[in-house]
Amino acid sequence: MIAYFDRVNLSIALASAEFKAFFQLTDVQRGLLNSAFFWSYALLQIPAGWVTDRFGVKYPYALSFLAWSLVSAVSALAGSFWQLFALRVLLGVAEAIVTPCGMRWIRFNCQENQRGLAVGLYMAAAKVGPALGPALAAMLLTAYGWRPMFVILGLGSLIWLPPWMGLVRNDDRKLEAAAAKAGTPAVPFSRILRNPVIWGIVVGTFCYQYFVYFCMTWMPAYFVERRNLSLNSMGWYTGFSFLGMATVATLAGWVADR
Repeated sequence: MIAYFDRVNLSIALASAEFKAFFQLTDVQRGLLNSAFFWSYALLQIPAGWVTDRFGVKYPYALSFLAWSLVSAVSALAGSFWQLFALRVLLGVAEAIVTPCGMRWIRFNCQENQRGLAVGLYMAAAKVGPALGPALAAMLLTAYGWRPMFVILGLGSLIWLPPWMGLVRNDDRKLEAAAAKAGTPAVPFSRILRNPVIWGIVVGTFCYQYFVYFCMTWMPAYFVERRNLSLNSMGWYTGFSFLGMATVATLAGWVADR
C-alpha cells in the first residue's frame, strides 16, 4: 500500500499548474515521466524474483523499501526534467521487488486453502494505496507545495520500516527447504509456461493493468484539466475507483478459496 503512495505522488504533481510551469512540461514529457517508473520496474521483475529466491524476503524487501522511500523524497530536489526522469527510473528499480517478495511471503506463510484470500488482500492493498495516496498527496501539495509533498510522503513512509525489521521472520528459505524434504514435487518452469491458464492470466493482467495505470497516471490531470476539479477534489475522485477495485479483489480472493 505504501509503495503506491510513491507511485501516484508524481501523477498528482503533474496535475498542478505550478509543477508543470516549473519544469516547463509538454504533454509528451508528462507521458515520459509517467512511463519512466514502469520501464525499469517491468524490466527488473524477473531479476528481483531471483534475488528474492536467493536471499529471502526480509532483508531485500527492507533495503528496497528504504531505497524507494529516499528516492521519492529526493524528488523534491529535482531541478530539471531529466533529473526527475532519472529519479522515476530509480524508483522503478527499487520497487521492482515488491510483488516477488509479497507472493513469496504468502507462499510460505499461508496455508494453501488460505492463499486466495491472502492474495486478494494483498491486491486490495495495492488498490487502497492509490485510493488514499492521491487524496493525501493533493492535500499536502495544496497546503505546502510540491517539494514538501515529495519529502513528507517519502520520509514519512519510513515509519513502517522498524516494525517490519522487528516483527517479520527471516525464515522463508528454511520453510522452502523443509517443504522440499517433505517430498513436495517440483514443477518444471517449462511445464508452467505450457499451461493455458498461465497465458490467460498473462493476457488478462496485461489488459487489466492498462486500465489501472491509466487511472493512476493520467486520470488526475484529466480531472483537473478537462473536468475543472480542484486538486483536492481530484484526489478524492481518483481514489474512488480504486476503492471499488480493492473491495472486489478481497471478495474474489475469498471466493477463490471456497
